[in-house]
Amino acid sequence: MLRLQTAVGSDLTETDRAFRKAETILLARPEIDRVFAIVGGFGSGVNGGVVFVTLVPPEQRQLTQQQFQGLLRRDLNAIPG
Repeated sequence: MLRLQTAVGSDLTETDRAFRKAETILLARPEIDRVFAIVGGFGSGVNGGVVFVTLVPPEQRQLTQQQFQGLLRRDLNAIPG
């Protein structure tokens, strides 16, 4: 599970746009089987949400979960806003 947040003051449309970019980044990774995103939920207000990520089995990945987390932080933090 990933918690994502856009800039304070972002409206739901801006947050949705950022989440769609995040989904594109996530789904391009071979380590990920599927994602499910919820924008504006889980008490985060309109400028946040969560993404549930299902990884492929460990034997089908070249990276550990911890290594992969570092890559995702870098890639997702590069999304403007």
